[in-house]
Order: sequence, then structure tokens, then C-alpha cells
Amino acid sequence: MDEFHLVIRSTFDSTYWVVAEVANVSGSAQGHMYFELVEKQDQQIIAKARANLWSYKKSQIIGAFQDITQESIKSGMKLLLQLSVEFHSVYGLSFQIHDIDPAYSLGELERQRQETIKQLESEGLLDFNKQYVLNEVVRNIAVISSKTAAGYQDFINQLTNNEYGYTFDTQLFKATMQGEKAPKSIFSAIEKIDRSKKYFDAVVIIRGGGSNLDLACFDDYELNARLAQSFFPVLTGIGHERDTSITDMIAHTRLKTPTAVASFIIDRNHQFEGELENSFQFISNYSLDYIHQQQSLVQQWTDIMVSNIERKLTQAENQLKSTTFLINKGSINLIHENNINLKQQKANLRMASMRYREQQKYELKHHISKLTFACTNLQHKQLEFLAHKKQEITNTTNYTEKENNKLNYYKHLLKLSDPQSILNRGFSITRKNGKAIQDLSKLKLGDKIETQIAQGRLHSTITKKDNNNE
Repeated sequence: MDEFHLVIRSTFDSTYWVVAEVANVSGSAQGHMYFELVEKQDQQIIAKARANLWSYKKSQIIGAFQDITQESIKSGMKLLLQLSVEFHSVYGLSFQIHDIDPAYSLGELERQRQETIKQLESEGLLDFNKQYVLNEVVRNIAVISSKTAAGYQDFINQLTNNEYGYTFDTQLFKATMQGEKAPKSIFSAIEKIDRSKKYFDAVVIIRGGGSNLDLACFDDYELNARLAQSFFPVLTGIGHERDTSITDMIAHTRLKTPTAVASFIIDRNHQFEGELENSFQFISNYSLDYIHQQQSLVQQWTDIMVSNIERKLTQAENQLKSTTFLINKGSINLIHENNINLKQQKANLRMASMRYREQQKYELKHHISKLTFACTNLQHKQLEFLAHKKQEITNTTNYTEKENNKLNYYKHLLKLSDPQSILNRGFSITRKNGKAIQDLSKLKLGDKIETQIAQGRLHSTITKKDNNNE
């Protein structure tokens, strides 16, 4: 062993820069870190080795890596490491880590991020959630967050203590909001929301305070693909001001902080209230104008009727004067008698005219009162009708939007079920004599088979068969 150790030390007597993927990393906060490094080809591991980062170097190396990349080292990450070869007679061959290049990891993380964005865009998911129509009044809210997070408490306080006195129905779906467990936890929360029988106006994802480290969960493809296809519009207030996460990109509306999301919802509801008040004011003004027009029309008819009566009285008086003049040519006595009769008739006529005018005025006032009452009832009925129709339109719109969202979701599922789409995700179809193979027992050694993948077809000969239970 000593001779082998000398050979190792003499052959590998310096450090080497190596690119490797982290398969596993462990260790304590104050102690050493232990890495399992692998090299892959076509997603298959072709090499594996252990590497150690001793505690006296860990603080400097890991601290510099996190300061520059804003990420923690975790499984699946590719690193550029400066290594030296070590051999121990008991523990065998391993590597010692002398440095980690954060610049390489930054480039690798950005490459993975861009690939995720490109995949979401090619599948039509990057802007899928933005197609949803956010209700003018947002009241029923599903919240994905941690119950103890300061951001969640700030969000609830902002909604509860709003200056307009609005009330909101919020339901918390608990989730881990950072670290390696976050994607699956948030994914599970959105599944629960979509399976819920309750209708939500929006889904709010919030994370407040804390470090910007371990935010890579919001760049996870599976998580963002699921969020994009939620039944409801997604609002984000992740609080990551320096960069925009992919979750922010796929969201219907992206805001910086939890309190900014709450303010957005409150302001949106207040805007709708203002529009509703303007509509009510318009209806009220229109009704008042209509009443004034009707009152003016009644007054015009009243004036016309009074004028006609006075005109008829004047005509009758003129006719009487003419008759008196003709009678004067005859007998004075007859004229005198006729004058007396005419005066009496004139007095009677004036009395009758006065009674008629009073009766007409009374009837006009009665008709005006009835018309005013009818106009008031008409105004109330119009307001009730408009309010009823507006509610029906709102209910119909909400139902239509929900059904459209479901229809878009089912259309996307159909697209994903397309055979070519299934092949593009890495699946294949194996055929014998043009027929798909479903039963292994129908094949024998030496048979010719054809395997179809996304890029073409492979032709093979069976040399060995293994059952699943063997």
C-alpha cells in the first residue's frame, strides 16, 4: 500500500480543475463537507468519485460561492472544482477540494434557466396564465405561503386593515417557500387548490423576508409548468427584487412584495367601486332629467288648455257685443231686457268658467301627482332591473371565464397526449411486423423489431429477454 501511495503522489503531484455534477452533498454546519461527484453521458453515470472539503477551507470557499451565485450547493448542480488526488490505506482513493469557481456555476445556472424558459415557451405555457381574465372584484383568494412567514402576516394585515373597509375570504395552502423541498411543496399546494370545489378569484404566491439564497425553486420547470396551467389567475409577491424568477414570468400579474400584492387587490376593488358609483350617478341623473321633461310637458299642456278657455270666453264676449249692437237697432226695451239677460248670462258664464277652470286646475294637479308617482316607481324599477341584469352579467361572466379556463386546460392536455409530443418527452414505441408490442411473451430470440423515437426509427434483433419480475 505504501508503494501504491507513493505512485499516486508522484503521478498526481499537483491540483487539477475538473467539471463534475454533484450527486450528493452532506456534512454539518461547522464541520467538513462530503461530496459524491459523478460524470454523465446521455444521462448515464460513467464515472463516480468522493471529494472532501475540509472545515478550515469551507467557510471561505462556500461563502465566496454563495455571495457571487446567490445559490447554495445542492444535488444536480454542475461545478468547476480545483482538486488534488488523495489516497488513504483504509478509505481508499478520493479528492480534496481546494477551490470552486463560482463564475462557471453562474453560467451553468443561467443556461439551465434559459432552457427552462425556452421549453415553457415552446409548449405555450410562458404566457398561458396571462390569458385568464382577472375579475374586477377580487375577494376569494387562495394563498400559497408559509403560515409563520412575515410576508404572509404582512399580506393578511394589509388586506384586513384596508382604508375602504373591504372584506376578503382568504384560504392558506401551506408550503415550503425555499430550498430543495420547495418545488414539490408548492406543486402539491396548487394541486390542492385546483382540486378544491371552492371558486377562487386568484391564487397568490408570496414569500417575504429572508435571504435570496435557495430561490432556485422558482425556476423549476415542473413547478412553473403546473402553475401556468392552474384554473385561476396567479399573482406573485416573492420579494426577489434583484432578479425576475421564472415563476414571476409565467404569472398573470407579478408584484415585488406581499404588501404590493395586497395593495394591488385593494386598489383594483376600489377602482371597480368607483366605476359602479359612476354608473349609479348616471342612472340617477338620467331619471331626474326624464322627470323634469315630463313635468315640463304637463305644464305646456296646462298652459294650452287655459289659453283655449280664455280664447273661447273672449269669442263669446265679442259675439254678445255684436248681438247687442244689432238688437239696439230694434226696440230699446228689448235691448234693455236683453242687456239684463246678457249681463245675467255673462255673470253665469263667468261663474261657470271659473268653476271649470278650478276643476281643470284640480284635475291637472291630480294628473301631475300621478305622473310624478309613476315616474318615481319607474326610476326604482329601472334601478332594480339594471342591478339585477348587472348581477346576471357578472355571474355569467364568472361562469364563462371558469369554463373557458377549464377548456384551455383540457385543450393543452390533449396537445400533451399527442403521440409525437409523447415521443418528444423521451418515450418510444416498439413494433414487430408493423404492430405495437404489448406482450413480451409473443417475442422470441432472433426476432427483428423496430423502435420508433422522436428523431426516427431503430431496427434491432432480440438477443435476450428479461421479464419485469426477474
